[in-house]
Amino acid sequence: MLESKLRLMAMGAEVKTLVYPYGVNDRRTRKLAAQHYDQALGTWPGVTNCQFNAYAIRRMPFGSYEARRHPISNSPEPWLDHVVQHSSLLTVMLHSGAAGRAKDHTKRLTRLLDMAKNRRIHIRTVNDALREGRAQARQTIQQA
Repeated sequence: MLESKLRLMAMGAEVKTLVYPYGVNDRRTRKLAAQHYDQALGTWPGVTNCQFNAYAIRRMPFGSYEARRHPISNSPEPWLDHVVQHSSLLTVMLHSGAAGRAKDHTKRLTRLLDMAKNRRIHIRTVNDALREGRAQARQTIQQA
């Protein structure tokens, strides 16, 4: 886990987020990830609610490896509405996949982003969203 991070950093990359290979993780793996990363994503489909483990973030498949059970790119409305109603975090796992599908994926992703903007959902990186969430939590604690 650390070796791959160090390799990427040696190439000049800033590495703060881990995406578990194949989504495989357990309590021990998450504890190890916490020593080296700011957050980590699994492959559990769905949205991440307000109270969550930063090393067990859910993500929705979108693109080539899209799960048949959760076709967000074809019908994103219910997921976006859930985010608005429950102040949740929707993380999209984007796989461009086969070259022949790139135009279709771009079209569907553009549609998803437009729908999110129309619902006034802030679009951020995982790192930025978690940093903002942590800052809000600290502010709430200080006010209490």
